[in-house]
Amino acid sequence: MIITDITLENFRNVENQTVSFSDGVNILYGSNAQGKTNLVEAVYYLACGKSFRGAKDRELTTFSKNSSRINANTSSGERQYNLEIRLDTSKPKEIYINRVKIQKMREFMGIFRAVLFTPEHLSLIKGSPSERRSFADSAICQIKPAYISLLFEYYKVLEQRNALLKRYRAEGSDGNDGLLEYWNIKLASDAAQIVKERREYIKNLNTHAKEFYSAFCSGKEALDIKYSGTPEEYTSQSEIQDFIIKKLEENLVSDIKNGATSCGPHRDDLNVEIDTKPARLYASQGQQRSSILSMKLAEGEISHNVTGEYPVFLFDDILSELDLDRQNYILREIHSKQVFITGCIDYLFSSVKNASKIYVEKGVYHNRDIPSCGQ
Repeated sequence: MIITDITLENFRNVENQTVSFSDGVNILYGSNAQGKTNLVEAVYYLACGKSFRGAKDRELTTFSKNSSRINANTSSGERQYNLEIRLDTSKPKEIYINRVKIQKMREFMGIFRAVLFTPEHLSLIKGSPSERRSFADSAICQIKPAYISLLFEYYKVLEQRNALLKRYRAEGSDGNDGLLEYWNIKLASDAAQIVKERREYIKNLNTHAKEFYSAFCSGKEALDIKYSGTPEEYTSQSEIQDFIIKKLEENLVSDIKNGATSCGPHRDDLNVEIDTKPARLYASQGQQRSSILSMKLAEGEISHNVTGEYPVFLFDDILSELDLDRQNYILREIHSKQVFITGCIDYLFSSVKNASKIYVEKGVYHNRDIPSCGQ
């Protein structure tokens, strides 16, 4: 899977640019705040339908403009795809595949896939559980687009249940009027499916990440990643559903008091351990980085195993955050894949052979040789 070119119109600081890429390593370099990450953001948007920087769609359009456009040509095996996203500050985005408008994001997801690694991901191990859940969910959505609808439905039901809990709290009700039964069953049904999908994904992630991590530390340490929330002894979907219904009923009093649902996949987490110790408590900075690199490379391996092709790898300003050994390891692992690397320090790229080099300045992309720092 590769992206051959992309056209951006009024996207961030890019007025109107078409940029072509090689099917190997593409280096985007230049000073800070010139537009390197903007291009990576646009490429990622084609994979996930959203900005990885937390921006709303209307914030992606150039200031003082009303609309913007991302158009790209991609290939997957023998198939060619033209993908386009049109953003308008006054209406929902429009999505096109081969110039045919589609209605649902799940029809778009999976056609183009990407693994993203940014400096913000370095907080994944010690960050909040929501960051780790988001990591898993985003990865699953790319290889199983139907999972998007499942997540959407779950959080819609969760919102309805929480609204009812808040009403009970305001009315001083004990919640035993029978109204919660429907929402409990529906929530638990969706939750059980999500738990099954996440467990399967994390099991595969752990298998590959352990191998990458072992390579990083020459086999001296062991990485282990597990999904936590519903106890592992509940294996079937019906068992998971029954367990969650039971917990919802047991927690009813506290849920009404807090106006929120305390049990379910929206509260679950990924437990990352190094030599059986919780990484979020005991991992050094180097161990954290090795763990996250291993997880990201493992994400790519799972995508390859499921689809038969590697996704595009996006490394946004990440090499400067890594020591030389980790830099070299990353560059060895990605040499046969399509990769985008951003940075402003030229010596980081000295060992990258046959790379396409794109100089970025004020939202304009130039194909040219890398100059020395300061030129």
